[in-house]
Amino acid sequence: MTDDLTTAIQYHQQGRLDQAARIYQSILARQADHPDALHLLGVAAFQQGHPEQAVELIGRAIAVNPGVAAFHANLAEAYRALGQPERAAGCCQLALRLQPHYPEAVNNLGLAWLAQGKAEAAAEQFRTALQLRPGVAMVHYNLGNALRLLGDKAGAIAQFQRALSIDTGLAEAHTNLGQ
Repeated sequence: MTDDLTTAIQYHQQGRLDQAARIYQSILARQADHPDALHLLGVAAFQQGHPEQAVELIGRAIAVNPGVAAFHANLAEAYRALGQPERAAGCCQLALRLQPHYPEAVNNLGLAWLAQGKAEAAAEQFRTALQLRPGVAMVHYNLGNALRLLGDKAGAIAQFQRALSIDTGLAEAHTNLGQ
């Protein structure tokens, strides 16, 4: 089963989500409560535009193994996609209790707070995420969005430009700079 999971993860990382999902499902057919297969199948569902299914699957993974910060951080993104930023923030806060200094959870908490209109708190989370893992284009982009909402036009432009210096193909940053 470990070889199957390794193969599925490789497919997942290559963006071959259907193939990865089939293997995760095969693992779950043999062991219905395999937390990694549940979690990763949930992540694949989210990436394929099915956040409701992601919530269900990742929730099952958490029921089996509640101590994995990544499970909670990914559940947060599914809740955010469903328009439930309060639940998303709660998931991120739990992830950070389990694993302080987890940059993805810090960033996701910023996104949840941004969705709630808490731009100052969100900006602080994005700054923290950049301290934990510098040079992530999307986090600079997210910080730019928070600064734009706070009325700091120059700061927002600087963050969008920084994001583009890291990832020239980040269309969202191009769009926001154009605005």
